[in-house]
Amino acid sequence: MRALFEQDLGMRQASAERALTHPDPWEGFVDFLTEMGADLAENRGLQEVIMLGSHSSEPMETVRGGMLPSLRH
Repeated sequence: MRALFEQDLGMRQASAERALTHPDPWEGFVDFLTEMGADLAENRGLQEVIMLGSHSSEPMETVRGGMLPSLRH
């Protein structure tokens, strides 16, 4: 279970990084929100892992720590 969450967090981090490097910042932001919204709707546990920090482990903290600064830009 942990490996699946870690994989999904890694995918979200990649999505955030793609959004930041998109040639059109607005389109990158919209693409990220669309993708994240679909993921959160499909996987209710994902919100807890990403945003609330529950179900923590060192690998998850590493991925979360890499993704959250991207979301603050």
